[in-house]
Amino acid sequence: MVDIAHVRNIHEEQRLRSLLTRISRRLQSEPHGIDRFSRLAPELLQHIFSLAHEQDKPTSPLSRSLRPFYDALKFSKIEARNWRRIRSLLETVTVRPALGSAVRNLCLVDTDHETPLQVADFEALFALLPNVRQVSISVSKSSSLEVVLPTRQGAETALRPSVKVLGLSCSEPHGAGYDAKVLGNLIRLPNLKTLLLDFPGSTTDQADTSMTNVVLSGIEQLHLASEEASTVRDFLASFPRLRVLRLQVREATCNFSPALAGVNSCSGIHKLCLRGHPPLGWRFPEELAKFVALKTLSLDGNFAHVGPEAYGALCRVPITTLQVNKGCDISAAALGTLLGPRGSCPTLKVLQLDNLSAACPPNVRQKDLESGDFDLYNYALSSHEARRFLSRFRLPRWTPRFSALAYQRLARSAKSHRVILKGSAVRAHEIEFIRRELDEVVDRLQAREDADNGGRGVY
Repeated sequence: MVDIAHVRNIHEEQRLRSLLTRISRRLQSEPHGIDRFSRLAPELLQHIFSLAHEQDKPTSPLSRSLRPFYDALKFSKIEARNWRRIRSLLETVTVRPALGSAVRNLCLVDTDHETPLQVADFEALFALLPNVRQVSISVSKSSSLEVVLPTRQGAETALRPSVKVLGLSCSEPHGAGYDAKVLGNLIRLPNLKTLLLDFPGSTTDQADTSMTNVVLSGIEQLHLASEEASTVRDFLASFPRLRVLRLQVREATCNFSPALAGVNSCSGIHKLCLRGHPPLGWRFPEELAKFVALKTLSLDGNFAHVGPEAYGALCRVPITTLQVNKGCDISAAALGTLLGPRGSCPTLKVLQLDNLSAACPPNVRQKDLESGDFDLYNYALSSHEARRFLSRFRLPRWTPRFSALAYQRLARSAKSHRVILKGSAVRAHEIEFIRRELDEVVDRLQAREDADNGGRGVY
């Protein structure tokens, strides 16, 4: 069935783009200084400027009538990555409150242990950001989180109910860690859908016992990082409608079982990410069998020491996709044991390998290199120039457990079992193959140059 609303939206965008083109051409033909934009309706100006901003972000408002739209787009997403920039942002929105009202996505980073910023500074800043939707805060001092997760008796979070995405990271213990007091603050954010918390726990018990039965049914995506998985077990029980769960454990044993045992939404979670550095002898937790709706299992960190025998627990998990994230070392041979009807994971259909990457030289696309029309002479006139061109390839960094040869074996096995391989590692292998072919071309080119110049070569 055709989605009429979707078709209408496409036609509307095409109409606006056509109008923008006509206006741009007319402005180019008009005498300099004439402002035709001021005659247009504000709603139309908003659409036009948004489309123009997507294609070419201007560094100035272009005209006086467009300044409100320029400010709204420029200040919709703000990143302040040190205390000086955070203070500058506070000073700016204090003088121009309209800019604070335009902020929708806010990222604050203050990793300076000697930061002069106080809780009052953060309180004043958030008071001037009434429409923020996404908030990410990464700090070193736990006191900086007091404005959003207060531990003081009777204090309330400074975040507005409009917040939908919240990410908080701190290198110091914050209160009692993942406790009921944190839940008490989060329940005041009724529109919150995605939550990321990353701070070590504390042995100090500041939990509010009256909040132990809090239920946060609106949150669908949750990322928790902790020193030990047991510290988040009770906390996880307060999220009954999770769809995506990401757990990070820093302890040496990398034991996810206590955390997974506390999950109260196993039947609804379709994606689970495990991040850690499992040691020798580690096994996938048996609690995974409870996740009956799980479709994607994502691995992050270092799984290089996890052998084939560890993957046996996945035979009871109905995943169709296994994802290996960027920089995650893993055994290609162990992954091969998952495949096929006799493998550890017979339901697996996709291996998403993003652990390795590669890149072609700047301004050169992979599909151009693969096409039969690619001509190396367009980039180099001699073997010397050609080798300089080849040096601009960025090749994948294979590891002992995920070598090029091991990957090729995995790829052949996946093909025979009709499992799809995709991701940056697949493209990396293709780019490396192209580079090897070009190496052979350059070797032949240099051989001809040496023959033509009596063995002296052309340099």
